[in-house]
Amino acid sequence: VLRLREDLQKKFNTTAAANYFATVEGLPYGNENFIFGWLDTVSGNIPPPASWQDLPVVLALGAHLLPNVTNLFFGAGLNQRLQTNNDPTPSKPYSIEEIFELCDKMTKTVNEIMTWPEMDG
Repeated sequence: VLRLREDLQKKFNTTAAANYFATVEGLPYGNENFIFGWLDTVSGNIPPPASWQDLPVVLALGAHLLPNVTNLFFGAGLNQRLQTNNDPTPSKPYSIEEIFELCDKMTKTVNEIMTWPEMDG
């Protein structure tokens, strides 16, 4: 661990930092959003040999083979971008299949939705 410069050590309030951490500990941030940090264009950031056309196929397969992992790494971030938590009818986040249906209704692709900035709230 790197130490802070001495002048910053004197300014750093350990109690305030610990109190702030206690208010955000356990919030869903990290795994749920890291992938969206580099998938920020519709077609430019998928590493070869994959292509942006592969993404919906990979998501669909992942939803059936590894649903928990797929929902953790993609579902949570897509639900956040689509603001499905504001929908009064669902009692749980949308599944990948439901996200595909919603994208279709919106005439958007999953790739487009992934480029949307996260709407914190």
